[in-house]
Amino acid sequence: MKNSHLSIEQLEKDSWGAPEFSSHLVKTCHELRKVPIAELGTEGLRMLISQGIGLSFILPLAMKELSQNPFAEGDFYQGDLLMSVVKQADFVRSSSREISLQLDTICNAALARVDSPLSAKDIAQIHFVVSRPPLTTPPLQPRRKSQPVIRHSLAFPNLLLLCAILLLPLPDIFQFGHTVPP
Repeated sequence: MKNSHLSIEQLEKDSWGAPEFSSHLVKTCHELRKVPIAELGTEGLRMLISQGIGLSFILPLAMKELSQNPFAEGDFYQGDLLMSVVKQADFVRSSSREISLQLDTICNAALARVDSPLSAKDIAQIHFVVSRPPLTTPPLQPRRKSQPVIRHSLAFPNLLLLCAILLLPLPDIFQFGHTVPP
């Protein structure tokens, strides 16, 4: 792969500096961003992919490793690299048709194995990913340290839908322009 001698930090042209939080995960991710991507290894790939860091640069390396062994193992369990990629399926599907097709091939190979070390939950998640068509939305940009992660962007519409289904009144905070009598 071109530029595999460079680190994510060099490829993104973005230095995160010293970690602001001293957990093992944060410190390790900061350190891994400085390692040339060709030297990351299975656990480094798994950790960065699971955190959504440098995906556009490291997914091709992960796919290469997974095509040789769908159950490549980091520090957790057999198949943990595959599951970290599967959990980033929306990015994979929207980033590259080639990588998306590779993911389907790898997932189908993993599902075809009778001696699969994956849990029933992991197998169900893989089935779900393989059954979905590629996304047509533009690819997500790699997350930068300064960008907040918004995990519950659908909370408001989901709450409205739930209230409508259950025929419940909306919570007071959603009563736009109305005050509740004491």
